[in-house]
Parts: sequence; structure tokens; C-alpha cells
Amino acid sequence: MSQPSYPSVESIVEDELKRYKSFPPMPYRKILPSGKKVCNNPLKWWEEKAAYFPIMYSLLAKAYLNIQTTSAPSERVFSVASRLIGKRRNRLNPELAGKMLLLFVAENWDLHHNKKHLLEMLLTAAKKQEE
Repeated sequence: MSQPSYPSVESIVEDELKRYKSFPPMPYRKILPSGKKVCNNPLKWWEEKAAYFPIMYSLLAKAYLNIQTTSAPSERVFSVASRLIGKRRNRLNPELAGKMLLLFVAENWDLHHNKKHLLEMLLTAAKKQEE
């Protein structure tokens, strides 16, 4: 009696990629029954299609599309920068100002991700900048 043959991981991934490429692209906007035009939500589209693309959804979509889309964090950085570099500190060295801003943001930002990992990344980037 012969063993059942299972598809290889490569063939499973290739099949899923072919299915993905055959899907029509998600329209940028959709029209609600009320006639109002709204932007589509890519993460919601991926959640609805997770059964069709389980590998791509679990490995790619959740990781890369779950990015914060508000401008509030960047506005906070500019607000801090305006307080850091103002009329009273107009002669501050740009490199020092950048490092001070980086440290302030890293310490005071309400992070939802691994804060230790972020700080390590920031410190590594700062060390590379010094070299």
C-alpha cells in the first residue's frame, strides 16, 4: 500500500500566491448604500479573505497592515521638537537636538509594542550615526 502524497510547502505557497494574483484588486473607495464614498480598509479586506490566503494573512497582512494610521504620534514629535528647539535653545547643535528628541520620545511615548526592543533599535541607530 502506498503512502499518501502531500503537497510540498513550496507548492502550497505558490498556489496561494496564484490565487492572490487572480483576485481583482481592492478598490480604493467604495460607495455605501447611502451614496457616500469611503476609503476601503485593507486590514478588513485581508480578514475577510483569510480563508483564501491563510499563509499570506497570518505572516504578512497582520504584521504589515496593522500600522497605526493616525498622525497624532508624528504631531507629538513635532510638538516636543518645538519645545526642545525654540527661542531659548536656538544654538543647540543639530546632532544633540536629534539625540535629545529621540530619547524623549523613546521614554515618554505610550508604546503598545515591546518598548525594550524599540529602545535597542533606537540606540543601535544612534550608535551607527555616531560612527
